[in-house]
Amino acid sequence: MNRTIQLACAVALLGFTTACGWPYSKPIKTSARAEPEVGYIYGRFKQTYNDAAPSLTVGLILQSSSEDDALRIRLRAGQTLVFAVKPGTYTLKQTGIGESTYIGRLAELPAKDVRSFSIEPGKAHYIGDFTARTRAVRGYESWNISWWIHVGENSYEETTARMRKRFPALAGLETVDVSGSEASR
Repeated sequence: MNRTIQLACAVALLGFTTACGWPYSKPIKTSARAEPEVGYIYGRFKQTYNDAAPSLTVGLILQSSSEDDALRIRLRAGQTLVFAVKPGTYTLKQTGIGESTYIGRLAELPAKDVRSFSIEPGKAHYIGDFTARTRAVRGYESWNISWWIHVGENSYEETTARMRKRFPALAGLETVDVSGSEASR
């Protein structure tokens, strides 16, 4: 199931700096040890952009239901990334755009693309493979910035194999497909 979500906004140049916004969450290092009391979220995250938008980054926001906390995933150059999170229920319902280390503008995902899933301790949870594209066009007094999130085909087996190779200490963890795709049901 391929889905593309398009979001656009006009952004005044002065309001779009790294001084405001929310910092991206840091993925674990490839040498990290598995910790049985935490859960892990993984997937492939990629971003492409036009020449006017190289410093813009798109992120996915996963909101925790148990506390006022969120995981902010920055889409990168097609990497398989892993994040350590507290066990609980998370909802993928927003995306955002910002500069290299911060998300400055948020947008709600369409209702059909919102999904919640439970993260269990000691397990790695595949949330999907995502590609973002950004485009910036200079207007009269502001930049017109658009971004698209493409939720690709379910690549659970391929991405899991990549995760296990890139993060050898996590290779023995049980994996769970929580991507919400037809293949995961």
